[in-house]
Amino acid sequence: MKMVEDMYKYEFKKFEELTNFELIDMLRLRSKIFVVEQNCPYLDMDGYDETGLHLLVKDLDKIVGCLRILPVGRYDEVSIGRVVVDADYRRQGIAKRMLELSIEKAVAIYGCDRIVLGAQIYAKNLYESVGFKPIDKGYLEDGIPHVHMMYTKEKDCENCNSN
Repeated sequence: MKMVEDMYKYEFKKFEELTNFELIDMLRLRSKIFVVEQNCPYLDMDGYDETGLHLLVKDLDKIVGCLRILPVGRYDEVSIGRVVVDADYRRQGIAKRMLELSIEKAVAIYGCDRIVLGAQIYAKNLYESVGFKPIDKGYLEDGIPHVHMMYTKEKDCENCNSN
């Protein structure tokens, strides 16, 4: 079996680098998962995409996964969010690879040693598998159980600030 990296294209883009088609496809995928699949009407376009760095996962030209990395601003730490993989592409390691690449990218670009996210409880094990740890007992967001989690980079890494 081919490695996930060989099968799909992983590409980071700033908001202004996204093509119109990529933006529409990304927002369509997020809406398909968060609003339709999870039956949770909410405003996905929250005004933070414009400041984010977006990871797109493509199968040829089709976006099959995406997430965003936000700089400090919305939260007190750099954050990862809006993590989605199309249902037809799940269970292939795509989400885990997306997170691994995003942690590396966030550390390299923002010089951070901590990254936060709000994980849906069902995905908690995925986030733990790449080093995130729960930092609260959980909460409900839009009727879905979540938990805040934090990734902490070891202090001796070359690209990190010590906080």
